Amino acid sequence: MIGFLKGIVYAREAGRLLLDVGGVGYELFMPDRDLQSLPPVGEEAFVHVHTVFRDDAISLFGFSNSRRRELFLMLLEVSGVGPRLAMNVLAASSANDLLQALARGEHAALQAIHGVGRKTAARLCVDLKEKAAKLLQQGGKEADSSGSALSSEPLVSGGSTASDAVSALVNLGWRENDAAKAVSAVIKESGESDDIQVLITRAMSRLSRLGRK
Repeated sequence: MIGFLKGIVYAREAGRLLLDVGGVGYELFMPDRDLQSLPPVGEEAFVHVHTVFRDDAISLFGFSNSRRRELFLMLLEVSGVGPRLAMNVLAASSANDLLQALARGEHAALQAIHGVGRKTAARLCVDLKEKAAKLLQQGGKEADSSGSALSSEPLVSGGSTASDAVSALVNLGWRENDAAKAVSAVIKESGESDDIQVLITRAMSRLSRLGRK
């Protein structure tokens, strides 16, 4: 599983990014909104990733921050919504606007998105209304890739290494809240390590003991 990639922007076009990571070119599908927030070709970029395995292909989906990735995974929970449609939804609006539309049950706004029909818009509102409202009600503010403010408290204490460790654990199958608590507990016990693999391994050990996945 790939939780994130850090490399040089080699090329980008509508909906796609080619990232040079140590001489290997990773092709990622990305919402245009996220692509626009990346540095220009030739500069280094950090991209959060969700890996989708299918019988005939392995696809990488990239996001400018962990919150955008979280929304993508939330959309995939809805019946009939696949990765490509979830990407269309994220490309059409900021995180905050999307959460507002879901929380308020704004079917018409969702139907305006390419690929979202009346039934799908209804399912999105019914299935995600409470989750969206909860995210909007949480304290603090986090800017998404378009600069809109999204209500959210940090899920994990620590710096970027801690956040990256949480993303990696989520990509390995653990729930984000559980992963964040495990990483925070490890940091509290032994301090934040510069080695992300050490942090991930210790957090996995804690999660395994708790039986959470």
